[in-house]
Amino acid sequence: MFLTLWHYLRGYVIIRVSGFSVERFVNLAALRGIYIWDIKPNKNAVTMRVSPQGFKELKECARKTKCRYKIIDKRGFPFLLDSCKHRKVYTAGLFFFVAVLYVLSSFIWTVTVTGNNRISTEDILSFCSEQGLAAGKLKMTTNTKKVTDSLILKFDDISWVAISTKGTKVTINIVETIPKTEIVDRETACSIIADKACIIESISVSAGTPLVKAKDVVEKGDVLVSGTLTIKDMDTEIGKKYVRSVANIKGRCVYTIENSMPLTYINKVKTGNITTDNSVVLGDYVLDFVAPRIKFPLFDKKEKEVKEFKIGDYVLPFKILCTEYEEYVEEEKSRTEEEAKAEINGLLLKTKQDMELGGAQIIGEETEFLLNNDILTSTTTLTVLENVGKEKSIEIEEEKGEAKTDE
Repeated sequence: MFLTLWHYLRGYVIIRVSGFSVERFVNLAALRGIYIWDIKPNKNAVTMRVSPQGFKELKECARKTKCRYKIIDKRGFPFLLDSCKHRKVYTAGLFFFVAVLYVLSSFIWTVTVTGNNRISTEDILSFCSEQGLAAGKLKMTTNTKKVTDSLILKFDDISWVAISTKGTKVTINIVETIPKTEIVDRETACSIIADKACIIESISVSAGTPLVKAKDVVEKGDVLVSGTLTIKDMDTEIGKKYVRSVANIKGRCVYTIENSMPLTYINKVKTGNITTDNSVVLGDYVLDFVAPRIKFPLFDKKEKEVKEFKIGDYVLPFKILCTEYEEYVEEEKSRTEEEAKAEINGLLLKTKQDMELGGAQIIGEETEFLLNNDILTSTTTLTVLENVGKEKSIEIEEEKGEAKTDE
């Protein structure tokens, strides 16, 4: 391999020798100290390689052996330079390409994060960008040690960070701390109040003093379970204790839902005619060099896609926006009363499903329909069984102050 590189740097020519004494030609060249290599038979002749200096000395060998030789090819760095003198544009382009490649390799184009589970990758990349480590930044201006220390100080869940650079790619390796045990607050005193008006269906109290019972009617904000416990000696109050109320309270709530559906309506019918417009987006500016000629009186405008251009993770500051204009015509249509009821029932079903996903249980439903001026209106009353309690902290100091005032 080294010898091949040496021949390339010095340059060499490939010649074709023909005649009746080719062997004598080769031997005579060797006696004169001319270095010849890679000798191969080629039909009625022989091809070989020789240095440019040795090629000049072959004339005497050819004269004595009555052989003929000619150059088939010239190879090597000196011949490349010689050809570049006559191809100035090509040479300039080659040097420009090498210069651009060198400049681009001086930037960071890709930043990846590994080892993070609890901390989102977006948060880490955003913070690193603030510290000067991001796609599009010069590698020499990025202080990886500073970024490493800042990450550990910024995120409590990070115990160790290593930042490695390979080419134009930076990898942030993270080791997170052991997850902290979730602590349930059972000390802060609070009561449970109603978050909506309802009839109490059931109440089960684990801590606190219940102030309501089943079948009681309560309004929003009423205290259902008090976190204040009265300590008595016989019938005499000797103090108070404040606890965090814990209870499971179900309430029966009533909701009224109204929907309407016209029997006559305008329907959009797509014709299939589409006009496409491409524009360039630079920051907040949209440059539309060739405005589309839209011949449709009625159309829907839709941004079909945005094509971004990237170098690694770095997004170039422009993109191509493709917009479609699709023609439609308006067609007046009508639906029967039964069809309108079916569509209203579909809307009502979606509402009930959303309630059930939130943990509610529907125990009663009544729907009334009214047709007026070709508009079908429905009024639905839903009776729902759901959790109705929410916590409200107790202002202990104020309560103590009130007690003192009462005395």
